[in-house]
Amino acid sequence: MDVWNQTGFLGTGAPLLSDLNLLAYILILVPLMLVGFYFARRKMFEPYHKFTMTTITLVNWGLILFIMAVRYGSTVAQEMPGGITKIADLLPTIHLITGGLAQIVATYLVIRMWFEDVLPEWMKVKRIKRYMRFTLAMWITTAVLGIVTYFIWYVIPESPLTGVNPPAATPEVTPDFTPEVVPNGTAEVAPITPPDAAPTMNADAATINAIVEATVNAMLTMEAPPVTPSAATPEVQPAATPEVGAFTTDGLQVAQTIELAPDPEPDPEPEDRDDDNSGSGSGNSGSGSSGG
Repeated sequence: MDVWNQTGFLGTGAPLLSDLNLLAYILILVPLMLVGFYFARRKMFEPYHKFTMTTITLVNWGLILFIMAVRYGSTVAQEMPGGITKIADLLPTIHLITGGLAQIVATYLVIRMWFEDVLPEWMKVKRIKRYMRFTLAMWITTAVLGIVTYFIWYVIPESPLTGVNPPAATPEVTPDFTPEVVPNGTAEVAPITPPDAAPTMNADAATINAIVEATVNAMLTMEAPPVTPSAATPEVQPAATPEVGAFTTDGLQVAQTIELAPDPEPDPEPEDRDDDNSGSGSGNSGSGSSGG
């Protein structure tokens, strides 16, 4: 695992080791420096001041060699041939000078504390308190410069004064959606696995165009939903004709059908009547004659 390319947890975009280095100074080393100064003022040299000074010096060497020197060599040192023209490069350089000077003096003081009885007299400086106070001042100055450098590199946005590009935010990859046409004619959204590479502006535009085109095609090829047949019309049954003489539900008797008699034949024509009358007259005459 490349720890230098792994993003830290402070939300500034700084590498993980830079975040750990910052917290180590703020939460551990600077408080220990002040505690060591308190022990020296109280003349609590053995063993409190001695162990505190030794712990600070050893931890500081570890952070310098494995974190700060590596980071400085991969960033600021690469621009050294062109000169230091930006604050983002100047502050780490000053931080390197003060920190290195403080570590050299602190290492000498720790060696003297542990091997004072065996060191030759020419290696023992006089007025050791001045060197201790100088070391404390350089340590505090170096810690402040380190915190300011962290903020310039990872917190403050780019400006002509700092010349530092702000850390690029990691783009959040969201799954794209394209419509999928199903047999019943409705459009269903189906997720597509996002690409491994980070999306770019061109990729986003192409994805949007593909989604729009697929949506339009889906709408054009969409089939009309099947028509549900209407409910069947109930068949009307003819009402039964009641029999003659039967009673209805209202209690009324159905009237009987009256058969009409045929029309009488018309009277005979007048000529026939005259013939009949003449016949009758003849008869009558005959009767009278016979009677006479």
